[in-house]
Amino acid sequence: MRISALPFVLLVWANGISAFVVKHHQTRSSALAATLESQPQQRSSQQYRPVRPVFVVGEVPAAMGASLALNCFQVLTGQMQIPADQRGSPPQQPVSLFNANSIDKLTENIGLYSNTEPILHVFVGATGDGVGILRDPEVRAGISYLGVQPSPWDTQGPLVSLETAQMYSPTLKEVLSNLSPRNNNNSPGQPVVFLTMELSLHLALLNGNVLPKSTANQDSFHVLMPEGGSIVVNYLYDTKSFGMGTDPLSCKTKETVISTPPTFSTAKRSSSSAAAYTALRGNGMDEISSAAVAAACATMLGDDAARATSISWSTVEKACQLARHIRQYGAVDNPGALRKQYTAYGYK
Repeated sequence: MRISALPFVLLVWANGISAFVVKHHQTRSSALAATLESQPQQRSSQQYRPVRPVFVVGEVPAAMGASLALNCFQVLTGQMQIPADQRGSPPQQPVSLFNANSIDKLTENIGLYSNTEPILHVFVGATGDGVGILRDPEVRAGISYLGVQPSPWDTQGPLVSLETAQMYSPTLKEVLSNLSPRNNNNSPGQPVVFLTMELSLHLALLNGNVLPKSTANQDSFHVLMPEGGSIVVNYLYDTKSFGMGTDPLSCKTKETVISTPPTFSTAKRSSSSAAAYTALRGNGMDEISSAAVAAACATMLGDDAARATSISWSTVEKACQLARHIRQYGAVDNPGALRKQYTAYGYK
């Protein structure tokens, strides 16, 4: 991917590249079954669907994360091979970057590609910044998959205040409830939602008892850890009982910890990881593999993602190798991991 000098929009589309074929995303993430494969020749006879385009409303690190993730996706699912000499650059991926002042262009481009089941990735602020984009009926009607991340610039750090958590809660509830297929009579224009947030915000939402409950189109949270890696968590609410069964701190959970080489998480890396996760999930990769590849992409890009203008074959190869390692050795089921973090952060 090469970054254009255009002030508002980056628009680069793949040329003749095909990708992993999946059925339309069902209401449960378990319907997604892509795996990280290392021998693409074994799948050469399979027919693949084009990569779903990704529209990012944000900054360059997010676009770079999505682009690297799609390159890794094609290598890991067997549609693209890294050349032995690693000369040249990988194919340009269908990633478009917009800023908050170019929404008209965003709407126009989403409309042009609505038949490709496009993916939209946005950042939302504590005061609801960014949610207006999602309320636009033309945007909602045009996208099939939606990735949302509370702004990492105001949710990083050791603690997020209760006030900030309470401000974010209605925004996230709107994203997960008002935009969900179940609450809109399964309207074909309602997107499937993937939500990524910082650990500090997630714990603050738990502490304030204002964590939005998962809905039919969003059954897990992708929670970014401060030292790198993430936790993919599902809260298994017991709706038939009162008290313990409906409290996220007390109910059963399904949690998978994605461990990476120790690093210092920054807003840029968080943006890269979140957008990469959205791009992978929207293109059919399961949530654990998506979290592993996203962590690898963010690690490889580091803080240079904001200054990068292209992605090399070497970067793609290293990201794929790291993703395979993380998926095989660094993904561990660990129910109660968030409760341990909750206590470690000083909450009671």
